[in-house]
Amino acid sequence: MYFNTLAIVIKKTKLSDTDIILTLFTKKAGKVTVISKGARNPKSKLSSASHPFIYGDFMLSMGSKWNRINSVEIEESFYKLREDLVRLAYASYIVELTSHVILENSPNIRLFNLLYEALSVLNNKNTDFELLKISYELKMMSIIGYKMNINSCVNCGKTDNIKWYISPIEGGLICEDCKRNFNELIYSGKNAHKVINFILTNDISTVLNTSINKRYIVLIGKILSLFIFHHLGHKKFKSLDFLNTIK
Repeated sequence: MYFNTLAIVIKKTKLSDTDIILTLFTKKAGKVTVISKGARNPKSKLSSASHPFIYGDFMLSMGSKWNRINSVEIEESFYKLREDLVRLAYASYIVELTSHVILENSPNIRLFNLLYEALSVLNNKNTDFELLKISYELKMMSIIGYKMNINSCVNCGKTDNIKWYISPIEGGLICEDCKRNFNELIYSGKNAHKVINFILTNDISTVLNTSINKRYIVLIGKILSLFIFHHLGHKKFKSLDFLNTIK
Protein backbone atom coordinates (compact mmCIF):
# COMPACT_ATOMS: atom_id res chain seq x y z
CA MET A 1 0.00 0.00 0.00
CA TYR A 2 1.31 3.43 -0.93
CA PHE A 3 0.95 6.29 1.48
CA ASN A 4 1.69 9.98 0.87
CA THR A 5 2.16 12.42 3.75
CA LEU A 6 4.06 15.43 5.01
CA ALA A 7 6.55 14.33 7.66
CA ILE A 8 9.46 15.41 9.84
CA VAL A 9 12.43 13.09 10.39
CA ILE A 10 12.85 12.73 14.15
CA LYS A 11 15.40 9.89 14.34
CA LYS A 12 18.03 8.23 12.16
CA THR A 13 19.57 4.80 12.83
CA LYS A 14 22.08 2.81 10.79
CA LEU A 15 20.62 -0.49 9.55
CA SER A 16 23.39 -1.75 7.26
CA ASP A 17 26.28 -0.48 5.17
CA THR A 18 23.76 0.90 2.69
CA ASP A 19 20.44 1.34 4.47
CA ILE A 20 19.06 3.60 7.21
CA ILE A 21 16.06 3.34 9.50
CA LEU A 22 14.18 6.60 9.92
CA THR A 23 11.52 7.47 12.46
CA LEU A 24 9.08 9.95 10.99
CA PHE A 25 6.50 12.16 12.65
CA THR A 26 3.91 12.14 9.88
CA LYS A 27 0.99 14.53 9.62
CA LYS A 28 -1.45 11.81 8.62
CA ALA A 29 -0.41 8.85 10.78
CA GLY A 30 1.68 10.03 13.72
CA LYS A 31 4.90 8.08 14.29
CA VAL A 32 6.00 5.82 11.43
CA THR A 33 9.24 3.80 11.15
CA VAL A 34 10.60 3.32 7.64
CA ILE A 35 13.63 1.97 5.80
CA SER A 36 15.51 4.37 3.58
CA LYS A 37 17.10 1.95 1.10
CA GLY A 38 20.56 2.88 -0.13
CA ALA A 39 20.47 6.20 1.73
CA ARG A 40 24.03 5.81 3.07
CA ASN A 41 25.28 6.15 -0.49
CA PRO A 42 25.76 9.90 -1.18
CA LYS A 43 24.59 9.35 -4.77
CA SER A 44 21.23 7.95 -3.62
CA LYS A 45 18.16 10.09 -4.27
CA LEU A 46 17.13 9.42 -0.65
CA SER A 47 20.46 10.40 0.91
CA SER A 48 19.75 14.13 1.34
CA ALA A 49 16.32 13.41 2.87
CA SER A 50 17.55 10.85 5.40
CA HIS A 51 18.66 13.21 8.17
CA PRO A 52 17.03 14.46 11.38
CA PHE A 53 14.83 17.56 11.08
CA ILE A 54 14.15 17.10 7.34
CA TYR A 55 10.61 18.24 6.54
CA GLY A 56 9.14 16.99 3.32
CA ASP A 57 6.45 15.26 1.32
CA PHE A 58 7.12 11.53 1.69
CA MET A 59 5.79 8.74 -0.50
CA LEU A 60 5.87 5.57 1.58
CA SER A 61 5.33 1.93 0.77
CA MET A 62 3.62 0.32 3.76
CA GLY A 63 4.36 -3.39 4.14
CA SER A 64 3.37 -6.12 6.58
CA LYS A 65 6.90 -6.26 8.05
CA TRP A 66 8.72 -3.16 6.84
CA ASN A 67 7.74 0.26 5.58
CA ARG A 68 9.92 1.88 2.94
CA ILE A 69 10.47 5.32 1.47
CA ASN A 70 9.77 5.43 -2.24
CA SER A 71 10.47 9.13 -2.78
CA VAL A 72 10.75 12.44 -0.95
CA GLU A 73 10.23 16.02 -1.97
CA ILE A 74 12.12 18.11 0.58
CA GLU A 75 10.18 21.19 1.68
CA GLU A 76 12.66 22.40 4.31
CA SER A 77 16.04 20.95 5.26
CA PHE A 78 16.56 23.05 8.42
CA TYR A 79 20.28 22.87 7.62
CA LYS A 80 21.22 25.58 10.15
CA LEU A 81 20.15 23.25 12.94
CA ARG A 82 22.95 20.87 12.02
CA GLU A 83 25.58 23.61 11.60
CA ASP A 84 25.18 25.37 14.95
CA LEU A 85 25.83 23.42 18.16
CA VAL A 86 23.38 25.42 20.30
CA ARG A 87 20.56 25.21 17.76
CA LEU A 88 21.29 21.50 17.30
CA ALA A 89 21.07 20.88 21.05
CA TYR A 90 17.70 22.60 21.45
CA ALA A 91 16.27 21.03 18.29
CA SER A 92 17.45 17.56 19.34
CA TYR A 93 15.78 17.88 22.73
CA ILE A 94 12.50 19.16 21.30
CA VAL A 95 12.44 16.32 18.77
CA GLU A 96 13.34 13.63 21.34
CA LEU A 97 10.67 14.91 23.72
CA THR A 98 8.11 14.85 20.91
CA SER A 99 9.13 11.35 19.86
CA HIS A 100 8.46 10.16 23.40
CA VAL A 101 4.81 11.29 23.36
CA ILE A 102 3.64 10.59 19.81
CA LEU A 103 2.15 7.20 18.93
CA GLU A 104 2.18 4.86 15.95
CA ASN A 105 -0.81 5.31 13.66
CA SER A 106 -2.17 8.14 15.80
CA PRO A 107 -2.06 11.54 14.06
CA ASN A 108 -1.71 14.72 16.10
CA ILE A 109 -1.90 17.66 13.70
CA ARG A 110 -1.68 20.33 16.43
CA LEU A 111 1.55 18.86 17.75
CA PHE A 112 2.91 18.33 14.24
CA ASN A 113 2.32 22.00 13.44
CA LEU A 114 3.83 23.08 16.77
CA LEU A 115 6.99 21.06 16.10
CA TYR A 116 7.32 22.53 12.62
CA GLU A 117 6.89 26.05 14.05
CA ALA A 118 9.53 25.46 16.75
CA LEU A 119 12.08 24.06 14.28
CA SER A 120 11.43 26.98 11.92
CA VAL A 121 12.12 29.49 14.70
CA LEU A 122 15.29 27.67 15.77
CA ASN A 123 16.49 27.55 12.17
CA ASN A 124 15.70 31.09 11.13
CA LYS A 125 15.85 33.41 14.14
CA ASN A 126 18.27 34.53 16.80
CA THR A 127 16.01 34.48 19.80
CA ASP A 128 15.80 33.33 23.41
CA PHE A 129 16.07 29.59 22.87
CA GLU A 130 15.38 28.84 26.53
CA LEU A 131 12.08 30.73 26.28
CA LEU A 132 11.30 28.75 23.13
CA LYS A 133 12.06 25.53 25.01
CA ILE A 134 9.69 26.19 27.92
CA SER A 135 7.03 27.47 25.50
CA TYR A 136 7.24 24.25 23.52
CA GLU A 137 7.15 22.10 26.66
CA LEU A 138 4.08 23.88 28.05
CA LYS A 139 2.20 23.77 24.76
CA MET A 140 3.14 20.16 24.01
CA MET A 141 2.01 18.97 27.43
CA SER A 142 -1.25 20.87 27.00
CA ILE A 143 -1.87 19.30 23.58
CA ILE A 144 -1.40 15.76 24.90
CA GLY A 145 -3.74 16.35 27.83
CA TYR A 146 -1.57 17.72 30.63
CA LYS A 147 -2.45 21.40 30.59
CA MET A 148 -1.39 23.20 33.76
CA ASN A 149 -4.22 24.62 35.87
CA ILE A 150 -2.94 28.11 36.63
CA ASN A 151 -6.27 29.93 37.02
CA SER A 152 -7.28 28.63 40.46
CA CYS A 153 -6.08 26.45 43.32
CA VAL A 154 -6.27 22.82 42.23
CA ASN A 155 -7.27 21.83 45.78
CA CYS A 156 -9.92 24.33 46.85
CA GLY A 157 -10.68 26.31 43.70
CA LYS A 158 -9.73 29.69 45.18
CA THR A 159 -8.91 32.33 42.58
CA ASP A 160 -7.97 35.31 44.77
CA ASN A 161 -4.75 34.83 46.67
CA ILE A 162 -1.68 36.95 47.37
CA LYS A 163 0.87 34.14 47.48
CA TRP A 164 0.70 31.28 45.00
CA TYR A 165 2.64 28.04 44.82
CA ILE A 166 2.86 25.59 41.92
CA SER A 167 2.74 21.84 42.34
CA PRO A 168 4.42 20.00 39.42
CA ILE A 169 2.81 16.79 40.68
CA GLU A 170 -0.73 18.19 40.90
CA GLY A 171 -0.18 20.17 37.73
CA GLY A 172 -1.22 23.60 38.88
CA LEU A 173 -1.63 26.31 41.46
CA ILE A 174 -1.80 25.78 45.20
CA CYS A 175 -2.95 28.64 47.42
CA GLU A 176 -1.41 29.77 50.70
CA ASP A 177 -4.15 28.09 52.74
CA CYS A 178 -3.69 24.68 51.06
CA LYS A 179 0.09 24.55 50.80
CA ARG A 180 0.54 22.56 54.02
CA ASN A 181 -1.28 19.63 52.38
CA PHE A 182 1.25 19.24 49.56
CA ASN A 183 4.92 18.46 49.11
CA GLU A 184 7.42 19.64 46.49
CA LEU A 185 5.81 23.03 45.97
CA ILE A 186 7.60 25.81 44.11
CA TYR A 187 6.84 29.40 45.06
CA SER A 188 5.25 31.21 42.15
CA GLY A 189 4.95 34.67 43.67
CA LYS A 190 2.59 37.04 41.91
CA ASN A 191 3.70 36.58 38.32
CA ALA A 192 5.19 33.19 37.37
CA HIS A 193 1.78 31.60 36.86
CA LYS A 194 0.73 34.66 34.83
CA VAL A 195 3.71 34.11 32.54
CA ILE A 196 2.69 30.45 32.13
CA ASN A 197 -0.84 31.55 31.23
CA PHE A 198 0.52 34.06 28.71
CA ILE A 199 2.64 31.37 27.03
CA LEU A 200 -0.28 28.93 26.89
CA THR A 201 -2.68 31.46 25.36
CA ASN A 202 -0.38 32.93 22.70
CA ASP A 203 1.49 31.49 19.73
CA ILE A 204 5.25 30.98 19.90
CA SER A 205 6.07 34.02 17.75
CA THR A 206 4.10 36.33 20.05
CA VAL A 207 5.78 34.86 23.13
CA LEU A 208 9.27 35.25 21.68
CA ASN A 209 8.58 38.86 20.73
CA THR A 210 7.67 39.67 24.34
CA SER A 211 10.21 40.70 26.95
CA ILE A 212 10.02 38.16 29.79
CA ASN A 213 12.25 38.36 32.85
CA LYS A 214 14.99 35.71 32.80
CA ARG A 215 14.17 34.85 36.40
CA TYR A 216 10.72 33.62 35.38
CA ILE A 217 12.11 31.64 32.45
CA VAL A 218 14.51 29.82 34.80
CA LEU A 219 11.79 29.25 37.40
CA ILE A 220 9.28 27.89 34.87
CA GLY A 221 12.00 25.67 33.42
CA LYS A 222 12.54 24.16 36.86
CA ILE A 223 8.80 23.60 37.31
CA LEU A 224 8.52 21.98 33.89
CA SER A 225 11.40 19.57 34.41
CA LEU A 226 9.57 18.15 37.45
CA PHE A 227 6.16 18.36 35.74
CA ILE A 228 7.32 16.46 32.66
CA PHE A 229 9.19 13.83 34.65
CA HIS A 230 6.18 13.13 36.87
CA HIS A 231 3.53 12.99 34.16
CA LEU A 232 5.51 11.31 31.39
CA GLY A 233 7.43 8.98 33.69
CA HIS A 234 10.61 9.53 31.71
CA LYS A 235 13.60 10.58 33.78
CA LYS A 236 16.38 10.87 31.24
CA PHE A 237 16.57 12.47 27.81
CA LYS A 238 20.04 12.12 26.26
CA SER A 239 19.56 15.29 24.24
CA LEU A 240 18.68 17.24 27.39
CA ASP A 241 21.89 16.08 29.04
CA PHE A 242 23.75 17.29 25.95
CA LEU A 243 21.90 20.63 26.06
CA ASN A 244 22.69 21.14 29.74
CA THR A 245 26.34 20.32 29.09
CA ILE A 246 26.82 22.97 26.41
CA LYS A 247 24.82 25.54 28.40
